[in-house]
Parts: sequence; C-alpha cells; structure tokens
Amino acid sequence: MNIIIKSKDFELTEAIKSFVNEKAGALGRFEAKILEARVDLERGTKHNTGDVFRAEIMMYAPKELLRAEGEATDLYAAIDLAIQKLKVQLEKYNERKKGLARQTKKIKSALKSIPEYFGYAFEEPISDIKKRKSLDLEKPMSEEAAIGEMNRMRHTFFIFKNELSGKISVVYKREDDGYGIIEIV
Repeated sequence: MNIIIKSKDFELTEAIKSFVNEKAGALGRFEAKILEARVDLERGTKHNTGDVFRAEIMMYAPKELLRAEGEATDLYAAIDLAIQKLKVQLEKYNERKKGLARQTKKIKSALKSIPEYFGYAFEEPISDIKKRKSLDLEKPMSEEAAIGEMNRMRHTFFIFKNELSGKISVVYKREDDGYGIIEIV
C-alpha cells in the first residue's frame, strides 16, 4: 500500500512518518486491496484550547473511498482517532463485500432450484470462460497497422487478416520488447 503523508503548519519528522506508516500500514490487514492511503496532518489553533491537531486519512480501495478524520490537542491522539474510525469503516466494507458474495451464492442456488416445469433449467457452464467475442476479419490490414491497433487497445496480442499473405494472423508483444507474428494455416 502506498502511503502519502502531508503536513500543514508544522514540520513532519521521521518519528511522525514512522508512526503514521505503522498505524496506516496495519490497516492493510483488514483489506489487502487498498491501493493508496493519503494522510493529511494539520495544526490549527482555537482561541480557548490553543493548538489543535487534525488528521485526515483517505484510503482508496476498489470502487470505494474510505475517509476519516480525528481532532485532538495531541497529534498522535488525532492520528489514533482517525485510525479507529477507519477500522470501523473497513470492517463494514469487508462485511458488505462478504454479504454480496453470500447474496450471489443464494441467487445461484435459487436459480438451480427452479423446477423444469416452469420451462427453465439452470445449466452450469462447461468451462471457466468469462467472456466471448466475435471478430470480423474481412478487412485485411498491414502488420504495422495491427501493431498500432494492439498498442492502442493496450492488449498483448491482436488477431487480424494479413494483407500480405491473406491469412489470419496474430501479432503479439514479446518479453524482449519486440513483436511476433503467428500465421494460421
């Protein structure tokens, strides 16, 4: 997990950095897919209490932004408060994910139990194919154009009808940063 720490109105010391890295890094055990954590630390003043520290932590998980802030007269206490709030949010996030997985299993089992006299029988897929595409290979293209199209789509291979040979070909990206072509006979 990438942790970005910023401070406002005070100097960010190595001790503070290591404390934040330790605390925010520990939250990674709740959700392994957290991409980034952004920690904003700020010192302000209030007329009746003096210096007040504010810690705002934002964590970017897939399809979710988790945000918490803590405010205290001690910087470390403000960070701890924000971390505690994030722990609660991460637990709810994980429960929501588990609930969706359970709900999907329930729906699949309900579909399997639909009687055939309703005219529908649920069949398990034969393989693990997740997506199927159809290709129109009538228009021939040059090898350079196929490489350009593959790079434009950010794929590692591209199927095309080679204008030089008239055959179906596959251009692919090699590990040595070159390209290869397979012609289907």
